[in-house]
Amino acid sequence: MIYYYLYMIKFETGQFYIGCRKSKVPAAEDIDYWGSPGKINESLWDLEKEKHILFESTDISYKELTDKEKVFIGEAWKKFGKEKCINKNIGGNLDPESLSKRAKENYKNGIGGLANLTPEIRKSNQLKAAITKSVEFQVRDPNGKIHTAKGIYPFAKKHGLNGASLWEVVRGRYESYNGWTNIDVDPSTILTKEERVRISIAEGKGCWSEESKRKSKQTFIENNAVEYHVVSPDGKEYKGKNASEFMKEHGLTGIFHSLLLGKVDHTKGWTRYGHPLTYELEVDKRGYLNPKVSSFELRGPDGKIYKGNSRIKFAKEHGLTPNTVNSVLNGHVGNSYGWTLPTPKHDKRWDKLIIKIKSPEGKIYELKNRKEFCKEYGFNYDSFLQFTGGKRSSHKGWTRVDNT
Repeated sequence: MIYYYLYMIKFETGQFYIGCRKSKVPAAEDIDYWGSPGKINESLWDLEKEKHILFESTDISYKELTDKEKVFIGEAWKKFGKEKCINKNIGGNLDPESLSKRAKENYKNGIGGLANLTPEIRKSNQLKAAITKSVEFQVRDPNGKIHTAKGIYPFAKKHGLNGASLWEVVRGRYESYNGWTNIDVDPSTILTKEERVRISIAEGKGCWSEESKRKSKQTFIENNAVEYHVVSPDGKEYKGKNASEFMKEHGLTGIFHSLLLGKVDHTKGWTRYGHPLTYELEVDKRGYLNPKVSSFELRGPDGKIYKGNSRIKFAKEHGLTPNTVNSVLNGHVGNSYGWTLPTPKHDKRWDKLIIKIKSPEGKIYELKNRKEFCKEYGFNYDSFLQFTGGKRSSHKGWTRVDNT
């Protein structure tokens, strides 16, 4: 469904702008559209502004909408003052006062299209205008009726058409325009846009030709290709554009993009140029590099920060399991046996695992390790998880305290 609506943009300066919009969604959902400022008023769109819907309909033509826009602009001039309105035109016709003052000033200073025209160009344009006003022609409307008239633009304006496009139909350059055709053209032989597209695809013409596809692909690569500057596991330097193609050539995976962004230190032994590894890579039992190996830091139960390169070695040195180290580093838990990240990330989901509960006596406890808490107070761990997870409202008189 197509939605047509009129809107008003109010600026903090007190000025306003009225425009029309053809949208695929209702006006209330079309929140990203704020009108077209144009070069003259572009700075206004950086100010604080509000958007108000003046009219909306799904049962109206775009021409009817633009006609209604003219009425709204005219009424706004009367109600709020023409000097506050950004619209200096109604339906494409410039405000006579504004046009006169601006045109005279431009002509005086020798600027603008009219002032820059040579006598030869002016004469040529006048001749073209005379032809379109005097030419006699015949056209067939969408209903098959033949019209005989004189003067392209007056006829086009009368029937709500674009004069230039109708002129192309009369001269035979266009087969049809909005259903209007030259009488020398058989309407039954005119292909629809969809039919022309299907034929072009089948014959490989236009934008579907091999040459067009090649140029399109090349343009896309030039505009979107990611640059890379990396060092291979054997120390060889590579630099270029189109990281995706480079990944295919060297059997690399998507994590290569993370390497280029600096999110990981290495992938399969590859590193960014100028960022060599400061630690040895861990090799698994198969002889492959462990992709999880990277330098990291954890805060221990004693409050000190410990550094590591290998999660497995780190776990052995501190009497932990590799899963414990991985869970904290990957953000699955915020605290495991007193081990945490050096800097808590409050927007992470594991922050919500630190909850508060109230004892039957009214004392509030902050839980950081539920297993240890259950051991200390003799609770069944599974039942306690259901309580703290929100599936049960209380447990043996204990209740949850909402975090604020």
